[in-house]
Amino acid sequence: MDYGKNLFRKMQYEAVSGNFVENLNSNVNMLNNKTGLCDNEIVDIDEQNENNQLENELRRGSSSNMLVSQSFYTQERFKVLLAFIILVFSFFISTISLIFTHDRLPAEKEPLPDIFLDNVESVDYLLYVTEIQIIIVVNLCIIIIFFHKKRMIVAKRCFLLLSLLYIYRAITMSITVLPISSSTYYCSPKKSSSFLEVLQRSFWVFTGMGLSINGQQQYCGDSIFSGHSTILMFAYLVLDEYLPKKFRWLKKLSLLNAILGMLFLLISHSHYTIDVVLAYYITTRLFWTYHQNLNLLFNNNLNSSKEWWVGFFKYFEKNSARSFPNEFEIPWQHHHQESQI
Repeated sequence: MDYGKNLFRKMQYEAVSGNFVENLNSNVNMLNNKTGLCDNEIVDIDEQNENNQLENELRRGSSSNMLVSQSFYTQERFKVLLAFIILVFSFFISTISLIFTHDRLPAEKEPLPDIFLDNVESVDYLLYVTEIQIIIVVNLCIIIIFFHKKRMIVAKRCFLLLSLLYIYRAITMSITVLPISSSTYYCSPKKSSSFLEVLQRSFWVFTGMGLSINGQQQYCGDSIFSGHSTILMFAYLVLDEYLPKKFRWLKKLSLLNAILGMLFLLISHSHYTIDVVLAYYITTRLFWTYHQNLNLLFNNNLNSSKEWWVGFFKYFEKNSARSFPNEFEIPWQHHHQESQI
């Protein structure tokens, strides 16, 4: 009977996390197999009756639990929207920080000594190659998330993690301003601006997504840490975490893409080596810490986490901190099935 109780608790959690309907039949079959009679098996009649009652309750409760599942999806949609709003706000704060940093650049100062840049001749166009790589891998991630069976959960996590990265970057680039690492990159003239003008200039950078290839990013000083390296590494981590195992080749290709992109970034002298190293470290530590906390939250052991963002994490993940298979589906067919339930 302990098995039946544990199974019932498991199914209650699945109802909240949106998986009750798809797992109901398999769980009931497991219960039947567990309590099935063999020719020479002696079974306690009371225990068998209790198991039969449990099975009937599970079947009778399927419709109400489907309503719980619908409530879960509604809450997740709201959280995805909220996480996206936070991401947009964080990116805009990062662009404002860039404008202020640009206007505080040291006047006519040579690049700082760098063990890599000092020994490699600059190839300016490789910056644009890196940005083309970013555009490709970001669109690939969007496609993967869109067709992922748990697209809302994955999208929500990506929005939150990117928000934290942009907040960290807004802080680090503004508190210590380094001279630019390239002697050939064009920087817009520095000028004193009103706050309204700063917002206008920030919005111009924002609409260009912070890329130089479209001509809307001509501001300098966003050294520590590298935003290009952050996106390249983050895209690899997303693909590595949420692609099925059979796409192992694509995971390796995205890792190679990230490594080459960061290397091209250095060869173009667009960033100091320390910018790229810190981008790798901060992005991977944050991504892995977030997903480690998912396991802690699922096992009710998150009290050991000391991260300042743990409160946001608990709110956004309290109903979705669970492992799930990486499977794909066509979204409009999924919505059609939901409307029939």
